[in-house]
Amino acid sequence: MKLFNCNNSPFSLLTILFLLVTPLLFLGACDVTSSEEDDEYEEHSDPWGLALIQGENEIARQHQDRSISYKEGDHIELLAGEDSPLITVQFIDQDGDFIEPDHLDEDSALNWDIVDKEFLDIDQNPEDNKWSFHFVGLSEGETTVTFDLLHGGHSDFTSSPFTVHVHENSQ
Repeated sequence: MKLFNCNNSPFSLLTILFLLVTPLLFLGACDVTSSEEDDEYEEHSDPWGLALIQGENEIARQHQDRSISYKEGDHIELLAGEDSPLITVQFIDQDGDFIEPDHLDEDSALNWDIVDKEFLDIDQNPEDNKWSFHFVGLSEGETTVTFDLLHGGHSDFTSSPFTVHVHENSQ
């Protein structure tokens, strides 16, 4: 018994081979990522959290679950009429490790949003790096500030709100 007779079929043997081989060629060509693309992806990690570093001390951290912890208490302290020491934002990857600044795209920038600008401002000096700033206490009160990692005109990451208390300077 003959299963297939090429002479009586509209399909030729070449057509059948083409139909069988073509999907295999496409499957073989569909490598999801090359090792070079893997390296590039690893090089430009997306943040899952961030830490605010003052000198050698971490003063606040947003964790992966979006909760905030502070070095002392439940907020950042600042005096009215004074600038804080230099604070650097350090982004954190999904493993809880710091993302090196050179692993962020060079077009990336730091942005912030202060809820009540009567109490707090941020001063970013040209001589400091683009991830560093000073809090400026304007008057006694409490506000929150969120930080954004901007890239290509949109935010790749927005932090949870950090609480800042500005106290009256007694001097």
